[in-house]
Amino acid sequence: MRSGIYASAVTVLVVVLAVLLNLIVRAIPTKYTEFDLSEAGLYTLSDSSRDIAHALTQDVTIYYLAETGSEDAIITKLLDRYASESSHIKWETTFAAQYGVQSAENGSLILVSGEKSAVLAASDLYDYDYSDYYTTGSYSVTFGGENKLTAAIYRITSGEELHAYYTTNHGEQR
Repeated sequence: MRSGIYASAVTVLVVVLAVLLNLIVRAIPTKYTEFDLSEAGLYTLSDSSRDIAHALTQDVTIYYLAETGSEDAIITKLLDRYASESSHIKWETTFAAQYGVQSAENGSLILVSGEKSAVLAASDLYDYDYSDYYTTGSYSVTFGGENKLTAAIYRITSGEELHAYYTTNHGEQR
């Protein structure tokens, strides 16, 4: 009887310790618990992305539009990396039409900082190369989301407004 109670107590203690250890490890930022072993470095932020994230002085919220259960693991890991680099960046999987997006495709990102916002379509986060399609019947896909996400964060937080000017025709031949 004593050995049964002792075995049960040890089992309960081990389970409680395992749960506590799991909770502690999950509370540690992902940049300390996950390592990027991919050949292309898909889950590592570049130095310029880290510099921009560290230099942020205003909050940026990123809304990820994805159906529950069909989230892109590459995008969610990238968003986790950005959030772990700066306390000014947070992301969630909700969506509000107040940011000027009436119809956005699944997997798109909406970035909001104060009054400014930017939308990155899901198809823009990947680069498609069809140059060999007609000869081999295949194409290659690479992830280019980090560059586009970093540029969008900079665009909505830098305070700089870019303007494009053009001249009109004065009757010259084209």
